[in-house]
Amino acid sequence: DVAETLHGMARVLNVKGRYDESEKALRRALRIQQAALPRSSRDTLRTMSTLGLVLNQRGQVEQSAAVLEAALVELRKMGDDAHGSDDDLYEDTLNSYSLALQELGRFDECEQARRTLLELDRRRYGEAHINYAMDLATVGSMLRERDALDQHFEPPAARLAAEHARRDHAGLVDDEQVTGSQQPLDVGEMQIPHA
Repeated sequence: DVAETLHGMARVLNVKGRYDESEKALRRALRIQQAALPRSSRDTLRTMSTLGLVLNQRGQVEQSAAVLEAALVELRKMGDDAHGSDDDLYEDTLNSYSLALQELGRFDECEQARRTLLELDRRRYGEAHINYAMDLATVGSMLRERDALDQHFEPPAARLAAEHARRDHAGLVDDEQVTGSQQPLDVGEMQIPHA
């Protein structure tokens, strides 16, 4: 299938930092899919999700958010928002969308998206899983960024929320509940020692 091949090629180009070529390949794949498949096709939605990510990486954040939001609307119609998706398409799209929202300074919407991801991972993996801890850290990071920007407008509430997120995350890492060991986590070539 030509669209699937273009999508795969676009992902490789994206990893290589060739975002312009990646975007062109994704747009071509999307045109083919939209002509041949229903809008709610998972292949079409996956291409939209990847296009949204690439647009964000190219600095076209508003356009990225719009594409990702359109994909999320379709995924929600299919019920993916209630329980997540077996193929992680909903979660990946929502994650990319939350990053775009954060870059746009739409922190309330970003927080809602991040908390949805947090809850999906809590239900799927439990609170002792690394995915849950990473989601919790991301929520805390977003709240700290929002706090830094909003401190003149809503200081008590924003600081309190950010402090709770930091404390909650620190407790997970300090209590060694994330991995259950003191072994360093190997992330590619980077060694991250366990706290």
